[in-house]
Amino acid sequence: MSQSNVVFATNRSATRADLFARAEDISADLSRRAAEQARTLAAASLRASEENLAAVEKRVKAGDAARLDANLARAELAEQRLLDSSARTDASAAAARLSTRFPGMVPQGVPMPAPATTEEIAIWRERILAESDELKLAQAQLQSAKAQAERARADRVPDPTVGIYRASEAMGRERITGISLSIPLPGGARGARSDRTLAALQAAEQDAALKQLEVAADVAANIALATGSLEALQIAQDGAAAAQASYDLTQKAYRLGEADLQTLLLSRRQATTARSGALQAQVVALKAQYRLLVGAHLVWELNYD
Repeated sequence: MSQSNVVFATNRSATRADLFARAEDISADLSRRAAEQARTLAAASLRASEENLAAVEKRVKAGDAARLDANLARAELAEQRLLDSSARTDASAAAARLSTRFPGMVPQGVPMPAPATTEEIAIWRERILAESDELKLAQAQLQSAKAQAERARADRVPDPTVGIYRASEAMGRERITGISLSIPLPGGARGARSDRTLAALQAAEQDAALKQLEVAADVAANIALATGSLEALQIAQDGAAAAQASYDLTQKAYRLGEADLQTLLLSRRQATTARSGALQAQVVALKAQYRLLVGAHLVWELNYD
């Protein structure tokens, strides 16, 4: 997947709190692009309906079709005009939402990026675990607890004090040099402090291990979702291609008088529905993959204190 295809994929510093908001930013951009593409599909369906009506009216004039067929074609055209208007409204609303959040960052005519392959998705797992903010925080807390425990363990027995002193007697005629040794006896406060830090260390170790399992399970689930959505996208795209091919053949058959209008309209609706389904499947697959990319810090360079 090309990260440069995403309007927000710029290397800029950010705080940790931006991580989740950025996933929503990408989702909003993909939704806008999907709305634009849906508008294009609706416009294509409208043109097809106009062509169908023209073909029906031509056959009616030639006496090869009933006026009922023309009425059906006009009703179909009216429905497609309504859908086209709705798609244009949705596209305008999506662009307005995005431009309000990011003024001047609404490119026109930018296609949907191609999803990554299953092989690329599998590679992201280790990267996500290595860049996980939750794991980094848990490890930092663990290291702090270890340092405090080591210090408390060292302070459990107080250090002896060794000193050298000098003195004089007999009006300075005698000089004395000596060594002093002080060995404090540890009290209960030092032991209690050491026990508390040791308990805190054990808790931090348990928290870090639990967080490792939680993050690994979450990453595995997200990768499974991304992989499954990619498979669903392939199925939807294959179905859309087959439905479009069927519609093209049916349209030719209708023009030659080998298919009736009902069959033509049904085939066109199936093709339109299949294309819309493929578009939605692509959006779902891309959103799942970009959630992984944000988690792996592959979309933005995040700087933390």
